[in-house]
Amino acid sequence: KKKRDTLSCLNTSLLRFQSTLVIAEHANDTLAPITLNTITAAKHLGGEVSCLVAGTKCDKVAQDLCKVAGVAKVLVAQHDAYKGLLPEELTPLILATQKQFNHTHICAGASAFGKNLLPRIAAKLDVAPISDIIAIKSPDTFVRTIYAGNAICTVKCDEKVKVFSVRGTSFEAAATSGGSASSEKGECSFVFVLVSYFWFRHYIRIRDCF
Repeated sequence: KKKRDTLSCLNTSLLRFQSTLVIAEHANDTLAPITLNTITAAKHLGGEVSCLVAGTKCDKVAQDLCKVAGVAKVLVAQHDAYKGLLPEELTPLILATQKQFNHTHICAGASAFGKNLLPRIAAKLDVAPISDIIAIKSPDTFVRTIYAGNAICTVKCDEKVKVFSVRGTSFEAAATSGGSASSEKGECSFVFVLVSYFWFRHYIRIRDCF
């Protein structure tokens, strides 16, 4: 019994230290549905879930994400360079964000957007990405399909930062209402944080949803 209690305490402590960054896919004024499924997957990891919205004129998407249940922060970066959500432009921003906030996990939906972006991020972090997960057993153990979906594989990931894409149909969409920002304060507070990389100097606007 003592051993079980000790393991339970360790697992609880591990969950508290998790911090997941969900890369939001959107069309400036509309959030891609798969992002909501990805948020649900991120919530299974425990710890804090943050969403990064990069683009131009994407305030509405950020406001909508603030209302999603389980999202603690919405980070917004607007610049002409992010128009079109090109992986080459987004990767430095995501790396800087991960470094600043020390995220343990980075994820996106397993769409064309996520499949193009995440391998590049993983390569820059020098970690192996996990693609198309269908379940999460623990913060370092994931389930995915192999052999064109004909077999299921459980993957234990010991990388310093876990980078993975989420199969949208395997997770329910997160509720688009009932988020803590709208239910407790009715609005998001704003903080401005400076991020520097390459020749750009950007401000990430952080919306803390309490």
